[in-house]
Amino acid sequence: MPGLHHPPDARGYRDHRRRRRSGDSTPQIIRDFAARDARIRPILLPTNSIGGVATAANAGMEVATGDFIGFADGDDRYAPEMFEKLWRAAPNPMPTWR
Repeated sequence: MPGLHHPPDARGYRDHRRRRRSGDSTPQIIRDFAARDARIRPILLPTNSIGGVATAANAGMEVATGDFIGFADGDDRYAPEMFEKLWRAAPNPMPTWR
């Protein structure tokens, strides 16, 4: 996550959830971000799974409380305002697909 051009908590959107499991210091980095920003709630899986990132994504979606879900992979780069721009561009009122 240190490789992110702008960490998700600096992107301007009001609510964030992070999920990731690895054998490095990533869990502590996530805990450190969460300690600085109450909107971040770490979801750390106890073991790696055969499902890989899909399992982590599903775990995050199971506890998501907002109307939108955005994924930020550690090897991707984002403009600081990307998620906020996507949120503002969403139709209002939102279509019902649930």
